[in-house]
Amino acid sequence: MQINKDEQLVKQLPKLKQQLQQIENELSMLKEDFAVPITDGSTYVELGLQSQDKVSIVGVYPQPIVIKDYYQVLPMKVEIMGSYQGNLKFIQALENMPAVLEITKLNISTVDGSPELKADITLLLYSLNGVSSGRLQEQWEVGRFDIFSPSLDHLLNEMPKSNYDYSQPSQGKAETKQSPDSIRNSPIYQFPVR
Repeated sequence: MQINKDEQLVKQLPKLKQQLQQIENELSMLKEDFAVPITDGSTYVELGLQSQDKVSIVGVYPQPIVIKDYYQVLPMKVEIMGSYQGNLKFIQALENMPAVLEITKLNISTVDGSPELKADITLLLYSLNGVSSGRLQEQWEVGRFDIFSPSLDHLLNEMPKSNYDYSQPSQGKAETKQSPDSIRNSPIYQFPVR
């Protein structure tokens, strides 16, 4: 009887291997959905993109990330304002977000004296542990390298030099008149350039 049982198991081995391969393929597809970083700021950009022409985002309030054994969760509260149709379209557009998310709470209320509705949405965004960030840097320009450097350095370097005197005239002395051409070619702003 044991030999017969073992022979039955051996006959099922190719079928079991095929099922295992199918399950591994499904798992890899699921991992791709959860391999989106939720800590690099791309989530906030995606929320903004999904809200275009639908609603105005009033506030985004992320909570501390909860790290589990194999995945991490980012709880977030989002407040939006817009028409009923706009709110509905935004909620449906959340399904197109790259990160896997779950709406756990939705509260829609009227605003006094306004035809718009306000919606408070509580989301849970999921991601695998150890996902590398950096998608945001690859797709969008996010500010200057040195936040303390003036943003117009490159414009100041490209402007032609002039002989315009920026100093204030002292009292009692007559002002020197500048020609219109020298005033027109002088820079409007002066920033401390390193």
